[in-house]
Amino acid sequence: MNSKEAVARRNEVAEKYPQTLGQALIAADYFRRGGPREVETALRMGREVTREVQHLCTEEGIELLVLYLPAPTEMPEHADQEQLGAGAEIMQLSGENLDLLGTMADRYLEDVAALGVPTIDLRQSFRSLEEQLYWVRDLHLNLAGHWAAADASAPWIEAR
Repeated sequence: MNSKEAVARRNEVAEKYPQTLGQALIAADYFRRGGPREVETALRMGREVTREVQHLCTEEGIELLVLYLPAPTEMPEHADQEQLGAGAEIMQLSGENLDLLGTMADRYLEDVAALGVPTIDLRQSFRSLEEQLYWVRDLHLNLAGHWAAADASAPWIEAR
């Protein structure tokens, strides 16, 4: 796909899905087109930013917790399948392309753990729930999603 076509597809997705779903689809497309070099750059930058945040928190006596909030593309059971499928079709994204974001999340969480920063990955706890966790219109977390995130992080917070 030439760059004019790529831009037209991204613009169409951004117009139809201006919120979280559009952002996730455009990110999946970006990393698909950029290949391993862009993936590695993003992961390196994530590590560096997290290391800096960790340093600042340590200086201020703050305990840092990284809570991983999955994109709706990683939680299709909790997202509007019609919107997800339509957006992926516009961007010509395969399931493998969409899975790349989750693979990157796995690697980022491993990197953060290697820094000694505690992490909570919400994917498993979200998958164990049956209710809708994202707003249908824009796919940000809805009230149930916020409660699920709070429930998953409460033990860590209460232990402090």
